[in-house]
Parts: sequence; C-alpha cells; structure tokens
Amino acid sequence: MIAAAAGAAFAARELRAPTPFIDLRVLGGNTPLLVTYGRALVAYVVAYSFLYGFTQWTQEGFGLSPFHAGLVQIPMFGVAIGVSIITGRRKGVRGKLLAGALGQVIACVVMLTLTGDSPVWMLILVALIFGVPQGLNSLALQNSVYFQADPERTASSAGLLRTFAYVGAMVASATTAASFGQRADTGGMHHLAWIRLGAGVLYLLLTVGDRTLGPRASTPERKAHTVARTALLAMDLQPHHLARLPADYLPRAVRALGTARAAGVPVIHVALRLRPGHIDAHPRNKIFGSLPSHLFTADDPAAAIHPDVAPAEGEIVVYKNRVSAFAGNNLQQILAAQDIDRLVLAGVSTAGIVLQAADLDYQVTVLSDACADPNPALHHTLVTDVLPRRGEVATVEQWAYTLHATS
Repeated sequence: MIAAAAGAAFAARELRAPTPFIDLRVLGGNTPLLVTYGRALVAYVVAYSFLYGFTQWTQEGFGLSPFHAGLVQIPMFGVAIGVSIITGRRKGVRGKLLAGALGQVIACVVMLTLTGDSPVWMLILVALIFGVPQGLNSLALQNSVYFQADPERTASSAGLLRTFAYVGAMVASATTAASFGQRADTGGMHHLAWIRLGAGVLYLLLTVGDRTLGPRASTPERKAHTVARTALLAMDLQPHHLARLPADYLPRAVRALGTARAAGVPVIHVALRLRPGHIDAHPRNKIFGSLPSHLFTADDPAAAIHPDVAPAEGEIVVYKNRVSAFAGNNLQQILAAQDIDRLVLAGVSTAGIVLQAADLDYQVTVLSDACADPNPALHHTLVTDVLPRRGEVATVEQWAYTLHATS
C-alpha cells in the first residue's frame, strides 16, 4: 500500500512538472509502446536472472570453481555477438522478437532438466541457447521503441526503455535471492527457472499479440525521414566563445559532431562574423555595438571555428551577424532546399535559436550537455525549465541511443 501510494504521488508530480525526472507523458495513449516496455521488463528479468542465478548455481550447486563457472558463460556471449552481427542490420522486428522469445522458453525448459549430476556439456548447451535471445532482444526492443514512439519524444521514450530494463534487472536480483535463500542449490535453480519460464512465455504472448510489429516496423521509411530530414546545428564554436566555458565542454561538442557524422546526419556550422569596422552592428546594440571593431571579423583568428570541431569536407558553414543563427544569412533557405525540418542543436548560448526555430515550425532537439552558456545557472534554467516547452531536450548519449536504434 505504501509503495502504491508513493508511486501514485510520484506519477502525479511527474505529470505536472514542466521538466519531469521520468517523462510519463510518453506513455499517454500509446499502447504499443507500453507493450514494448512490458516486453523489455520481462526480457531483462529472464536475462539477468540467468546471469545472476545460473552462475551462482554452477558454483554452489554444481561444484564448479569461479573460473570454470565463468568459462561456461563464454559461449553465451559468443553466440550473442554473432547473432547481433548477423541480424542487427536486417529488416524486421517481429521475427527477431519471436525468435528471442522462443530461445528464452527453450533455454528455461532445458534448465529444468539440469541436476548436480548433469554433464558439463548440458551447461554449455544452455549457455549457447541463451545466447540467441541475448543477441536478438536488445536491438529488436530498441527498434520497436523507435518505430512506436512519438517522434517528438523519441529520446525520452528510449530513456524509459532503459529504465524498464533496470527495473527488470532489479526484479531478477530479487527473484534470484528469494529462490536461492542461503545457498544456490538445484531446487532453488529449478524454482528460478520456473519463474524465468513464466516470464519468457509472457514475453512470447506479448510479442505474438502485438500487431504493430508488422511490415511498417520493418521498413526504413521512418529512419529515412528522421535522419535525412534532420540536421545538427553546431553553433558559435569559436575560440572567443569557448574561452568563457569550462574546459570539459569542448569534448562534449566533439562527441555530438561525431555522433551526427557516424549516423549520416548532416552537420551545419553556424558562426558569428561581423563586417570590418562592425558597420553592421549599430552602437545601440548592447551585445555587438560595444565590441572592439576587430573582433569576430574575417581577419580575427579567434573568430574561426575551433579546429577540434572544424567543418569536415562538404559540410555547410553559414555566418550570422546577431545572436540568432538565422540572422544575416540564408540558413532558412538552405534548410528548405535540403528538406530539413528537424534541428538538433549543439553549441554556445542556444536559447535564441530554439525560440526562433520553434516559431519557424522546426522540430527542435537541444543536446543539453553539448550546449553551454558562460552562466551555468542560466544554462541549467534554460535546459530544465524553458527549452523543454519549445522542443525536446536530450543528452548526447540519449540522442546517440535513438540513432543507434535505427541502425
């Protein structure tokens, strides 16, 4: 009762918060996504209870040394890696999930036949069978979330998938402890295998009954839309600006650009450049009007884009003459010509570009750890309270996770 009341209070708070710790809004009205989260939870109950429980039993119930118990697990990881390599880039989600579900069920049934007198090859057989769902389920679940989530909340939805995986790991730890008690004997292992079998059957039923995992989820159209119509804007990554930021910021910007390039997302560099003598900056302008006239001109070395984040061959560079990335250039025309409607933002002082981009009807994702402001308190307020109301806020890792789910 206490846990239920606390959960209800937490959910009510999260639904009211402008920037929730766990964005429960992604669950609203999206039954297929809820089913995928449930499938992830039971899949990781099975996976982690095997990793936790089977290893304990091979030592205490079967009598292997820790070294040999570890060796028994190696075939599982080898099969998982091989299965991931072979199936990872193939179309289709439903078939992978069904094969993973059947692999879990078969492995659990075989485990129920094990005793302390079973030959070692049977332990290896179980590990080999478990390698199949280990290699299939993770990538297939990621792809399911990608196809079922609201495009505006893909990063939040991917983060919740990881949360359900962690919950599954905790349930697995608890069931393992409850099954074994003080010692991991064969009876406890069988008890745990029955729990895994029940979870595996539930996973299978959730997959068989999910009609959203059909042809639509096996085609690349949505990936093509999201990647081909997305651009990363790398803004104001110039030594003048970077000198005012913490030293650990630049590597995060480097990673953001590397993530985009690896996924085939075009990178557009935006830098501040004023005309010689600042004839395009009126003295009334409080930001640019008082700058020394040699700063941020074509001849100013510290106005060049930092070499660590310099444009790669073929990447577009546009120059602005005000705070907004759209000021004094043809950026909007470039985006229209490239059919880009989603902007991912990294760089310095992002508030202005987010507001204008949202007003121009672009879908906006702000990479919170790849953006920065000389005022850390202001940056925190922007990414937690202001910017989430105009777009999506995600870390570079979360964005990379959503991109990985499409591959």
